[in-house]
Amino acid sequence: MRGSRADEIIRKAVELYGEDAVRVFREIVRLHERGSIRELMDYELYQILERVGLHVPLETRIRIVKHGSESSISDILSK
Repeated sequence: MRGSRADEIIRKAVELYGEDAVRVFREIVRLHERGSIRELMDYELYQILERVGLHVPLETRIRIVKHGSESSISDILSK
């Protein structure tokens, strides 16, 4: 798996869905070993999990950088 969020997606899926997630990952590995699929990007893994009904909520953070300084969205909206 490639991408900065692949580990997070895998950990969260196993935490939420246990053996169901592990079965999906085993099938992905099997398909990869057979040459049916190549290495997956993190967003592709996320899409596969969604398609089989395993929703994995990810923490999202919006960063706003203005003049070299990072601000939160609430700081921007309160001005």
